[in-house]
Order: sequence, then structure tokens, then C-alpha cells
Amino acid sequence: MVRNIFLKIVFLFIFSTTHFVAQNNAVDLKTIWENSKNPDSTRFSAINEFYKKNTSSQPDYVLKLTDFHIELARKKNNKNELISALSEKSYAFYVKDNIKKSEQSIREAIKIQITLDDEVALARLYTNLASICRAQSKLVETIRYYNYALKIFESAKEEKLEAAVLGNIGLVYFDLKNHEIALDYFEKSLKIYTKLKLQDKIGYISLYMGGADFENKNYKQSIQNLEKALKIFKESNDQFASIDCYYLLAKSFHEIHKKDEAFISINRGLALSQRLENTTRIIQNKIFLAELYLESDIKKATQLGEEVIPIIDESIDKKTKASLYNLLYNCYKKSNKIELSHKMYDKYVVYNDSVLRDQSNLELMKEAVNQEFKIKLLKNKQSFEQSEKDLKRNQFIKLLVILVISLVIISVLLFYFRKKSVQNQKLRIALLEEIKQLKNNDTTSLLVNSNEFELQREKIELSINKKLNDTDWNVLNILLKEPDISNKEIAEKAFMSVDGIGSSLRRMYLYFDIKESKYKKISLITEAIKASGK
Repeated sequence: MVRNIFLKIVFLFIFSTTHFVAQNNAVDLKTIWENSKNPDSTRFSAINEFYKKNTSSQPDYVLKLTDFHIELARKKNNKNELISALSEKSYAFYVKDNIKKSEQSIREAIKIQITLDDEVALARLYTNLASICRAQSKLVETIRYYNYALKIFESAKEEKLEAAVLGNIGLVYFDLKNHEIALDYFEKSLKIYTKLKLQDKIGYISLYMGGADFENKNYKQSIQNLEKALKIFKESNDQFASIDCYYLLAKSFHEIHKKDEAFISINRGLALSQRLENTTRIIQNKIFLAELYLESDIKKATQLGEEVIPIIDESIDKKTKASLYNLLYNCYKKSNKIELSHKMYDKYVVYNDSVLRDQSNLELMKEAVNQEFKIKLLKNKQSFEQSEKDLKRNQFIKLLVILVISLVIISVLLFYFRKKSVQNQKLRIALLEEIKQLKNNDTTSLLVNSNEFELQREKIELSINKKLNDTDWNVLNILLKEPDISNKEIAEKAFMSVDGIGSSLRRMYLYFDIKESKYKKISLITEAIKASGK
């Protein structure tokens, strides 16, 4: 869960302008960029200045502004400003959880930047692309882009950008659960930021270190780093990063049994998440808040958990889903809602099993990343472009191989299921024919004709050495007339619930020792008829 909150707070801002206007008031800045009489450089500077303090807190407004910025840049034929606008648009989409559009915008910026002779600017864009790849768990590609950028920044003595990449590489190691190595990279990054006196960046690194300390169970140190980061984020109005600070603070306070502080922190984080309409953060905060309420207010915990269900979708990671369904399982269990608790538990098992499989693949990913670190850094822009083409070609080949294998597997499965279907149909016919023959067997002396055949309750009970209750007896008599009837139809005829019918059938399968098969109900009534004829 902690990894998830670090996925979106790392993003390198790309600004093409080298100077900014002095005014910080949003209204004043808007007046400047909308005034066509102002010099182009002044208008662009006002836009970029607005981005600095507002993208993470007003992504919807910034997306509208980037459209204006893009249109103005194209009108003025200013490629640097066009790149700046596309980069900021990518970040705004990133804040809003739209990773696909975020990647589209940054790749469009890269295409334009490649036409310009500025290796450092290109490396900065690839750093942003690396962050997006990391959000998609494409860690090998992430490391490749970071390594390329790091070499360029070191050669160009771009210390600020070097520190950003070092921090980002630390996050990759964090993803791989190498927390000690991650802390080492964070400290290297912090050293540079401290030297440059960049408070906003120090805030991010303090947040990362707080997360690593939390994973290492150093909760007091985690709180110290997180409170330091939160103070900086409040000063810079970085509401997006503040959400993650509050979330980790709540978890850390909870671990050291400071429940009141945990409630305060998680509620503040939830309020910010709702203000920014960030679905992922809303879900994570509500789940943890519900977990805090679980022991003291089961009704409130259940309410919070149920509020999450309508907004959870495919974009939400499996670990979060597993946490939600485990929470609701416990809520319903404590409320004695047995059926609902079982449903939630089944869903929890599905997602938790998937999470466990992902964790088992983590070692393979670690090895892949380690191998990637050993690859020589690309010497120039052209060689890097070639590497990217090779990567795409290899991915295409892998995709082609997977497609061929998938087609073969699908063909085999279709053949198998078709064959199985024919076999099952033959079995069904044979079982029904056996029932018909049993009904028409004169030696049983149990009937006048097959349509009037009656089951003998005493003989059946003697045969299975069990007493049948009225529900079971009713179900058997319904099956006598329609052996392959569905559970739902039985329930309608017996005026019972489907769950009740299922329970009755499972019980009788045990009584009659019915083995697993596709036609267990037919086998059941067959045995009942045989028992009646003994």
C-alpha cells in the first residue's frame, strides 16, 4: 500500500522559460497572459509561474490553461513553450490518475524536443516518461530512462536534475522492497537539495524517507520525516503530496498506538483527496479510516467500506481491492451478516492470491532491474533512440510469440471443451436412461407404471443411515420428476431460497456419497430410486 502512494508524487517539472514574473497572485497572472499587448515572453512567463504553485492542487483548471498555452505557443511558433505546455499537461493528467493521457502528452513533447539541439532538455522529458512507466510497474523501462538522464545531468553538472533522478531511482528500489538501498539514494538526493537550498524538493525526499522508515518499522523516525515534509508542502501549497504525508502519518501514529493523532491525520488526508477528486487517494484513505473504526464503531466502518464499492474500478490496484474486501468481510462478520461476509471473503481471496503471485514475480523483476543497471549508459541521443526502437521491436516479437502461443492454447482448449461437452451430454443421456429403466423395473414392485413411481422414505433413510428432513424429502421428490432441473427452479417449486436448496443438496450429496461430476443431481436421484427399490 505504501508503494502506491509514492507512484504519483514523483514528477520532474519541465519549464522552458528561464525567468518568471514577480507577481504570485493568480488573478494578476491571468491578467498578464490574457493581455495580447504584453510581450510574448511576459505572457508565457506568467503561465509558467502559475503552474508552479497550482498544478498539484488545481489540475482541472491547469488542463484548460495548457490548452490555451499550446494554442498560443503554436500561434507564435515557439517550440520550447509548446514543450513546456505539453509537459505540464502530462503532469496535470498524472495528478488526476489518467496515466494513459499523461504518457501521450509527454511523448508528444519528446517528439518535438528531439528536433531541437538540447540534450539536457530531452533527458528531463525522459525522466518524466520514466516516472510514468514506474506508475505502470514497467520498472526495466523506468530504470533505462533514469540511467540515460542521470548520465546527461552528471556530465552537464545539472545538480538539481541529478538529485531528482537519484531520488527517483531510490523509489524504484523502494518498489523492489530494497529499503536500505532506497534510503541510500534518498540521502544522496537530499544532500544535493540541501546544498542548493531547494525546500520543495527537500519536502519530497523527506516524504520518501518517511515511507522507507515506515517499512523498516522505524515509526518515530518516520513521523519526524513526514512532519518535516508536511510543513514544507503546506508552505508551497502542494496539496497532492500533503495527502500522502497525512496517510503515512496516520499509519505511523496507529502503529505506536496514538489513535487520536491517526484519526486527525487520515481525516485531513481524506478531505484533501475529495477536494482534488483523486479517486485512488479517496479509496485508500476511506479504507484505512474504516480500519481505524473497526474496533470501536462497526457501523461507521461498514458505511465507509460500502462507500468505496461504487467508485472502485479496474484502475485500482489489486492490493487495495484485497484490503477493501478483507475490511468488509470483517465488518459483516462482526455484524453477523454471514452470507455477505462469505461473499466478501471470496473476493478477498481472489485479489489476495493475485497479490501473492505478483510478489512471487518480484524477485524476477529485481534481477531484470539489476541487469539493466549493468547495461552501458547510452552515449548520445541517437543511440538512445535506436535502443528505444530495439525495445519496441523486441516487445513486438514477444507479443507475436505470446499471440501465437495463445492461439494454440485457445484451439486446444476449444477442442478439449467441445470433446468434454459431447462426453457430458452422453453421460447425461445415460444417467437419465438409467433412471427411466429403474422406474420401469418390474422387480421393484414399487409402482403401477413409471409415471406413478414413488420414493420410499423409510427405505432411503435405512440405506443412508440418516433421517431426511422435510426440505430434503421435498427436493428429492422434485428431482424425481425433473432430474436435471436447476437449483433456481427447485427453489421456486419448493418455495425456498436458492441458498437453502444449495445447502440441502450439499447435505444429501454427503448422505448418498455422490462423487464430483457435472450431473450430481441426476446421480443423487438415481441413488434415491435405487434405495427405494431395495
